[in-house]
Amino acid sequence: MGCLKLSIRRRGEVLKVVKVDGEVMEFESAVFVKELLVNFEGFGVKRSRKSGKFLEPSFELQLGKTYYLFPWKCSVPAADGGSTAATAVKRVKIVMTKKQLEELLSEQTNWKPGLLPIPEEMIE
Repeated sequence: MGCLKLSIRRRGEVLKVVKVDGEVMEFESAVFVKELLVNFEGFGVKRSRKSGKFLEPSFELQLGKTYYLFPWKCSVPAADGGSTAATAVKRVKIVMTKKQLEELLSEQTNWKPGLLPIPEEMIE
């Protein structure tokens, strides 16, 4: 069986989502946050520009309201060791041949992990 979603809308009432560049997307029916974010990886939805809280993926965006699309941010220590700097997370896909990968890895022969090993205890 399929799922049928009905939406009653008043004449001219739309759901608006404002992107970071100021472009406004309009929808004629309610949309879940997770449905909207399918095309916006690395972004979240807020109720206002000043709101610090992102809406849950299961939240339903309502007709007649305006929402805002913002990139997720993470805090990383600043290079000077002082305050934290906010940077956007961005995924990058690298395509290379097996030979290029082998060359890259051969240059990294003195690589050591940044974490110390965790000693394990024997449980009898």
